[in-house]
Amino acid sequence: NNNAGLCLDGEDDIAIMNNIVGSYGYSMLLQGPNQTVTRNNVCAGHWGMMLVYLSDSVIFRNNITDNSWHPVECWASSNNRFYHNNFINNTKELYVTYDSFDNVWDNGYPSGGNYWSDYTGVDLNHDGIGDTPYIIDENNRDRYPLMSPWTPIPGDINGDDAVGLSDLVLLAQAYGSEPHDPNWNPNADIDKNGVVGLSDLVILAQHYGQHYP
Repeated sequence: NNNAGLCLDGEDDIAIMNNIVGSYGYSMLLQGPNQTVTRNNVCAGHWGMMLVYLSDSVIFRNNITDNSWHPVECWASSNNRFYHNNFINNTKELYVTYDSFDNVWDNGYPSGGNYWSDYTGVDLNHDGIGDTPYIIDENNRDRYPLMSPWTPIPGDINGDDAVGLSDLVLLAQAYGSEPHDPNWNPNADIDKNGVVGLSDLVILAQHYGQHYP
């Protein structure tokens, strides 16, 4: 009845990841503390994410695109961190109410903030981060906006911005699996062909040792 694609009402310590949600009034309606919201595609809705009383949470590496109203709207939501999200072709700007405070819109330098398709700044030192902040409103700004959409390093299965031994272990645990197998890990299916196999191992090996930044 709330016209939400994915609704989380007051639960805490939840990881919301690897979802494709769109074409709803609220693609995601989230409430509660200590949420991890990552690797979701939130697209073509009215509102992308509606955050109500969300606190102490991290929202990162999501694609929030083509929403006809606000890509993210914060109501009484505080102490959250947003970074490495791609905000692309949303009709309205992000909206933060007066009773939302201490939200952080980047992960510091050189990790960076978010990609905003309407950002008009320049990058004179070519470090991939805009030289001027992206202004959301007088109390909220992304200090280190990304100049290009965020893309993970191929082979970074655990999402720690590096490809290393822990990723290789995760791939080995999921090796040979397909969706609905008990050891299936969608992040280990690096080439997205529906099975964790040799080609995924080759890609991981090619990027082994890489890290961001």
